[in-house]
Amino acid sequence: MFQVNKRGFVMATCVALLAGSALVSAAPVAPVMQVGRIDVATVPFDEGRAIRSGTFTPSGRILVSYADKQDADRRFITLATMDDDGKNLRTFFSQAIPARSKDNGLRFMVFPDNRRIFLGDFVIECSSSIDHCDRPQLLPVTYPSEVADGDLISHRWSEMIVAPDNRHIAWTTLLSNYSAVVFHR
Repeated sequence: MFQVNKRGFVMATCVALLAGSALVSAAPVAPVMQVGRIDVATVPFDEGRAIRSGTFTPSGRILVSYADKQDADRRFITLATMDDDGKNLRTFFSQAIPARSKDNGLRFMVFPDNRRIFLGDFVIECSSSIDHCDRPQLLPVTYPSEVADGDLISHRWSEMIVAPDNRHIAWTTLLSNYSAVVFHR
């Protein structure tokens, strides 16, 4: 049972049962930091389109991947930015992303510089902010040879992370024996 006291601490009473239904322990949990009020809202979007993915960008806008039809090819992506109230939708990229052996689908990780989007096996790069991009380029990612392919590689990348320095990335490579290796570059 959890209780919040007036100072905002979370108190927990833990009850563990042993043979004979004996009470083993009851102890408070260490204080936790308050995050404040969280408002959950739905961002309006054209009902005729299928939203594939959405994430906030460093500029505070939303990057959305969508399709005009629900059953559209998942490798054909259309990207746009919009305000968090659903207004000012601006499409800046629309094309098929080539499939590569041992890829793990598509992810949309916006670099902190707000000019590039890491997809996993590709990067979409703009000369200015993606909020104002008019000529994006699709650039392939060249992985180290030890993770690019091979009999032991199941999926080349998973759980990608873009560093705040705009130069480094880290990822987990999934191996065919159900283990994983973490890399950074």
